[in-house]
Amino acid sequence: MNDERWNGFRLELAALELDGAEDCRESLGPWASSVQGVVFEPCGVLYDDSAWQRWLWQLASRVGLVSQYTPFFRMWECEYQERVWSGQIDFWTALSRFLRSAGMSWPDIEEVVAASRGKFRRFERDTRLFPDVHWTLRRLHASGLQLATIAHQRRGETKIRQRLEQAGICNLVARIPLLSTGDTSINLADWQRKSLETLPGAYSSWAFVARRQAGLNVARELGMLAVAFNHDADVEAEVYIDQFSQLEQLAGRQEDAGPGHAPAKAA
Repeated sequence: MNDERWNGFRLELAALELDGAEDCRESLGPWASSVQGVVFEPCGVLYDDSAWQRWLWQLASRVGLVSQYTPFFRMWECEYQERVWSGQIDFWTALSRFLRSAGMSWPDIEEVVAASRGKFRRFERDTRLFPDVHWTLRRLHASGLQLATIAHQRRGETKIRQRLEQAGICNLVARIPLLSTGDTSINLADWQRKSLETLPGAYSSWAFVARRQAGLNVARELGMLAVAFNHDADVEAEVYIDQFSQLEQLAGRQEDAGPGHAPAKAA
């Protein structure tokens, strides 16, 4: 990948961060009476999935790749991650191509990928919840809200359940809507849409909490309440939260929202 393309990503992200800093603030409280269930995108929402990314970025930097962290992985998410999740390409092939597109030589790529294999497996076994996730899920569950999480096709229901069990929250999440298909031609957005269509009740009675724009777009198209958490500056949603514990308002338990909520950005 040439320097011009990477610099374009950096400038775009910087502008978006400045724009996002001016958001107004709003509470989740107004939706408490209408939301009957919450679906979570697990990676980056329930638990931190960035440990391997930070480690990989540091390793890539040591072998001479010069790039800032955010634009580096924005390119991964935009051009490679969806294809991995949809089953179109395996993870290690995608990683090699990604590193090559970032300007890394093939000998360095072989070294990085070899070092990454064992490390990645260890990161997969180490599921670290974000602060207040377990406590907040318990409060939401106790209030009678249905809780679900969506599984990306590459991981599948079994993988997600294993990680939820490792974190001690599997008993709180009743459903993992999953589309059973081996069709790798279906894109991630269509796959998520068909999976969410298996949820009971009206879409408007569900909130969808995610960090990535693709899932939030699907939720908004279906009429679900789109809630962004741990998100990039350019993500569009109905509500933005800074702390996971703010979701407790959907149970109608928190009267004072406090700072940290934002409505959808103006067009």
